[in-house]
Amino acid sequence: MREITTELKIDKSGRIVIPEVYREELDVKPGQLIKITISNPLEKNTEGRD
Repeated sequence: MREITTELKIDKSGRIVIPEVYREELDVKPGQLIKITISNPLEKNTEGRD
């Protein structure tokens, strides 16, 4: 099993959009079921802010 950590976009229909480069790297085919782990919201570094 391969694992990649990256930011993904959600389209207006609520679907997760996986860029082509990652689909090719992971050999993901249309209609294939895959496992995705979601961390929401994406944590941003806020150190040093008042």
